Amino acid sequence: MKRILTAALTLCAAFSLSAADNDAKQSWKEIEQKAKGQTVYFHAWGGSQEINRYLQWAAKELQRQNGVILKHVKVTDIAESSSRLLAEKAAGKQQGGSVDMVWINGENFKSMKDNELLYGPFVEGLPSWQYVDKSLPVDVDFSEPTEGLEAPWGVGQLVFIYDSAELTNPPASFSDLLNYAKHTRIA
Repeated sequence: MKRILTAALTLCAAFSLSAADNDAKQSWKEIEQKAKGQTVYFHAWGGSQEINRYLQWAAKELQRQNGVILKHVKVTDIAESSSRLLAEKAAGKQQGGSVDMVWINGENFKSMKDNELLYGPFVEGLPSWQYVDKSLPVDVDFSEPTEGLEAPWGVGQLVFIYDSAELTNPPASFSDLLNYAKHTRIA
């Protein structure tokens, strides 16, 4: 699962470059190469210490594995980021804007889509897209077809992230997870 977020963040960093090139037909290796050394400004809700710690961890992994710097821009209302993007678009700023990636809810997704503020479609170019459960409503947000303009990175369910070098047989159900938690000492 950590590869999914890392890949998605890498892709978003590269998309800020590839959007400028207007070349979405790049291989994943080319995207990774272009992303090296880039900084991604990720606008996301900053009101949860757990999410903030997760993004700090993801930023370290992204830097270590891909040479990409992730800056978590903590916002209280994502509509602020939408407004900023709209203002930059109105000012004619087509590159080098202040928002590279944004964690949006359905209402803001629809608004950003209606105002043509989103890059894409891009989701099918994500290496991790093959692991997305398509039986979940990942192609619709706020009753609006996503049309590949939005990649899910969290749903209202448990996501168990583990180190495969340390845990070769991860829990596959909630009962397995409970058993694992009861019998495993975590340092």
